[in-house]
Amino acid sequence: MNGYIVIEVLIAFIGIILVIAGPIILTVFPVIVRKQVAERSYLGYSENGSYNEMTLKWIEPPYFMALQVWIYSVENVEDVIRKGSFPKLVEKGPYTFIQHQKKTKVVFMYNDTQVLYRNNQSYLYNSSLSCSHCSLADKVTIPSPVFQAKPFQIMFDGFEDPIIAAVCKLPYLKSVCEAGNIPKKMGFFYGQNGKDYGELLVDTGLVNITNLGRVYQYNGATKLPDSMWHSTEARMINGTDQIFPPGLSVSDRLYMFLGQLKRSIYLRYKEKVEVEGIPAWRYIMPPELYDPKEPENAGFCSPETPTFFDNLTQPDGCLPKGFLDIGSTYIGSPRVYLSGSHFYYSPEEVYKFYDGFTQPSEEVDETQFDLEPDQNQIASYFHFGYFILLHFIFIQNTGVVLRVNQRSQINVGMLQGNLK
Repeated sequence: MNGYIVIEVLIAFIGIILVIAGPIILTVFPVIVRKQVAERSYLGYSENGSYNEMTLKWIEPPYFMALQVWIYSVENVEDVIRKGSFPKLVEKGPYTFIQHQKKTKVVFMYNDTQVLYRNNQSYLYNSSLSCSHCSLADKVTIPSPVFQAKPFQIMFDGFEDPIIAAVCKLPYLKSVCEAGNIPKKMGFFYGQNGKDYGELLVDTGLVNITNLGRVYQYNGATKLPDSMWHSTEARMINGTDQIFPPGLSVSDRLYMFLGQLKRSIYLRYKEKVEVEGIPAWRYIMPPELYDPKEPENAGFCSPETPTFFDNLTQPDGCLPKGFLDIGSTYIGSPRVYLSGSHFYYSPEEVYKFYDGFTQPSEEVDETQFDLEPDQNQIASYFHFGYFILLHFIFIQNTGVVLRVNQRSQINVGMLQGNLK
């Protein structure tokens, strides 16, 4: 009996200590965790002079990344050309390409507070992750002008536009094509497989972790050239290079600079989710990012934008809601427009005349970034008796991206003309 009394006294004593220590633990531990996160969440070197773990993963991400491509093929070409019928579309895909990224020409500068680099990206076709009947030898009919091309040509290898090729072969126009740097081939990612989208100078987070990934320069400049966009604000380089620092808030806009698009965009918090049991915050590309009537988007409109719809659907000098003009990122500034997949966020007038077109939906078409949540939680559970359960749960935001579903659609603007 005396032994049981000693055990009960000991348990009670430990319980009292835990009750006293509980508030201290709840106060001190978050500070310790935040400090440890800050010490580990910067780009740079370890004490032994080698890259730290975060930098190694940043240079060559060990994560699965895939680009899945669906292509709309026009099935009633003759009816479209001769009768003016609306296009009948068939969606083909997905054609899946495994993406590999590697930072190159990495140079740490200014006492390791900033790092200069390029982000090389390459794509390799994966037949097992593509649709069962998909092949890179498939042919799809695209309106550029109407002719057939293979998926890999449309994306990476490029295809020869027969009209441009014929025009540039004319003796009196050959020099004009050469002077205008008219490409011999066209493709949405032509010449970009195994390439990068420019040189970036970003913050390492060494001095201030909240600046981690902040872009200071793109191709040696602190702003985009005057030939890009139509306002000083639109040419500003805002945000990170898709690294997110600790300390996020649901009220924050997460700005990113995308070298591929030559512009900054932002994400907005939407909701709490779970990624394989891990709590996460979901951020999305919001509809206002695609809205030409938003004052902050005015500089991305162009007075040279053609009129495709009436002014109720398309404001003067702008594209309809749901589109981003990215033509200026291509040689010759073609009419190439980025939208949400299946014209997500666009008015129905944009897509209602296409036969066979999939209707947009949040579940299928929303771009989502799931990040670790911004919490410092220590949950303590005490059970007094013969057994004591002390359970500490640490959830500390490190800005780590847990899952990304980036969904978009590339469109080519076509105008009715007379080629006789």
